Amino acid sequence: MTPDSFCGSTEFTSTHLGVSASGEVDEHARPDDAAVTGQLSRPLGCPAGLSAKKYDRMRLYPAPMTNIDHLAERLRTFAAERDWEQFHTPKNLAMALVGEAGELISEFQWLTPEESATVMEDQELAHRVRAELADVFLYTVRLADLLEIDLLQAAHQKIDENERRYDTSTFKGTAKKAPH
Repeated sequence: MTPDSFCGSTEFTSTHLGVSASGEVDEHARPDDAAVTGQLSRPLGCPAGLSAKKYDRMRLYPAPMTNIDHLAERLRTFAAERDWEQFHTPKNLAMALVGEAGELISEFQWLTPEESATVMEDQELAHRVRAELADVFLYTVRLADLLEIDLLQAAHQKIDENERRYDTSTFKGTAKKAPH
């Protein structure tokens, strides 16, 4: 990434169009306006660590936010308020995610298949399982946000791929692995 590819930069390049120096969206900006006038600068309110590309897309092409988008924004703010962005590298977040997945697995360790199917009936165990699942999900959302991965899109693409790989005529009722 180039230094100006993050919102923390002092200037936008000509690819960051339609945002004025005050951070307002200029719906009438033309692609060559920024290059000619040099009047675009860092918009106000751009969260630290958010790429300019994603910020521009969010500001210029607003779409209804999903609950995942709200959650990612809340996690971004949570980390920023504590100055934890420095620790939220892809490697660290992936390692934390695996650690939390291990904690989730530990809640099921040594249970029979029948016992594992009823964990939510035990109030104390249900609380721990819910908390560990939430931790796994939160680290997944934070990592995807940092890497600018649309989780819903990626999940749908993965399901599409699995539907092609595991056709029902061959794999229905079996746990065998499909070839790559």
